[in-house]
Formats: sequence, structure tokens, C-alpha cells
Amino acid sequence: MVLVFLSLKSSAEMIFHARLQLGWKAMMEVVSSTVFLCMVIGGVLAVERVGGVLWAWVAATGSAAFFGWMVLLRYEKIDWTIRTDLTRKLFGEILPTGALLLLFSVYNKVDVLILEHFKGDAAVGIYGLAYKAYDNLVIGAAFLMNSVFPGMASDFARGDRMSVVKRFKGLFKVLVAGGVVLAGGVIVFAPFVIEILGGKEFMPAVIPLRWLSMATVFSYLNHLTGYSLIAFGKQRVSLMIAVGALIFNILLNWWLIPLYSYEAAAVVTGLTEAVVFMFSMLSIVYFFKSHTEE
Repeated sequence: MVLVFLSLKSSAEMIFHARLQLGWKAMMEVVSSTVFLCMVIGGVLAVERVGGVLWAWVAATGSAAFFGWMVLLRYEKIDWTIRTDLTRKLFGEILPTGALLLLFSVYNKVDVLILEHFKGDAAVGIYGLAYKAYDNLVIGAAFLMNSVFPGMASDFARGDRMSVVKRFKGLFKVLVAGGVVLAGGVIVFAPFVIEILGGKEFMPAVIPLRWLSMATVFSYLNHLTGYSLIAFGKQRVSLMIAVGALIFNILLNWWLIPLYSYEAAAVVTGLTEAVVFMFSMLSIVYFFKSHTEE
């Protein structure tokens, strides 16, 4: 049941994105969170904890989907005609993006698996805490790019190259500044962050967290280049870069983790982000130059 609700919710969100109506998308999240909170306060979880969580999730997702489609049916004209030519085209664009997301899922876990293989659970626990903190640092870039992606794709579809370049340069500056500030803050306050999150027994995680924080700038910029390549219809380029980065990450981790443990895993993460940025940025520069010459 929840898969149906998730599909309906995601479909409504995609339409709101395409129409640049992000306010309605935000309202869907408000509805979902409010329903879930009300069910928790109403004591659903007290009766059956696991089952209660699941039912609350189903109800929240269903409510958000219902709200989204009520808005769409009221204000938008939906064409329900099935077009095989458009379906084939969409699948051709979706498959590389789906494969890209799958590769990122593997990339996020492969260093942990190699670390566990060579160094055991204790090293995984230390690195896992540092990586979790780092993972939350980059959420800001994802939120920003999610909000500007529809506009970027719209500018490109209209052939407004000047707006695309201007938007890209502005976002580049914002993300560099945000990444540098966050990285500097984490380097300084890493001991305090780790003590708050894990306690004094996890203080060895300070060093990998500092290494990971230096990857924040590249990670922020990779959100920009990654979303840009998708907006420009270059999903296959992103997929090729991701495959190369994954191979690079696995080989380097397999070599260095036995020697330097979780510190190596943190450094390799930063190096991988730098490699992804270098090749994706080169692809975008080439793309801009080729379209300017046209």
C-alpha cells in the first residue's frame, strides 16, 4: 500500500517541480509531518511500536499524496494519454540516472565494508560516527540544488544560455563559500561535535572527521556539477564519471585502509570527491564552450 502512496506522492512532487510550484511541494511535506506527529501524539505508537510506526508512515504518506493530487486536479490539466514515444524517451533518460543513484549507494558503503574486512567493528564504529556527521554537512547543498534545479533545467530547455551560465557561476560562489565555512568550523569544533554525538570514548573519530570536513567543499560543488549535467541532459556523462570514481575509491581504499585504517578511508573519500569534481567540471566547461561556438 505504501508503495502506491509513495508513487503518487513522488509523481505530484515531480509535477510541482516542473511547474516551479515548490510551495505546494513544501505543503505536502507539512501535511505528511503533521499527520505523522498527530498519530504519535494520539498514542498509535504506544499500542504497537513497530506496527504503529508503519501505520503512521502509511497514513502520513497517503495524506501527502492525497493533498498533492487534490491540488493538481484543481489547478492543473493532466493529460492521461499514454504516449509510447515519450515513454521510451523518458526511460532512456531515467535509466542512467537510476544507475547513477545505485552507484552512489554503493560508493557510500564500500569504504565501510573494506574497513570492516581489514580492521573490524571498532574501526567501523569510529569512522561511521565521523562519516555520519560529514553526511549531514552536505545536506545544505542538496537542499539548495533541489530548489534551483527546475529553474536551471527550464533555462536550458528555453535555450537561454546566458541565464544558465550566470546561474551556474552564482551557485558556484555560494557553494564554495558555504563549503569553506562549514569545513573550517568542523575542523575547529570537531572535538566538541564528536563528544556531543558519541561521548569521550569516540574521540578518535575527531581525526577522520577533520579529514572528511575538507571534502565538504568538493562535495558541495559536486552537487552543482551533478545537478547541472542532469539539467543539460548529460546523465550518461555523470554515470561514466561515477563508475570511474567508484573504481578509484575501491582500489585506493583496498590499498590504504590496511595501512592507515579509518584515517585512510576519510582521506580517500576526499580524494574521490576531488576526482569527481575535476572530471564533471571539465565536462561542463567543454559543454559550455561547445554551445557557445554554436
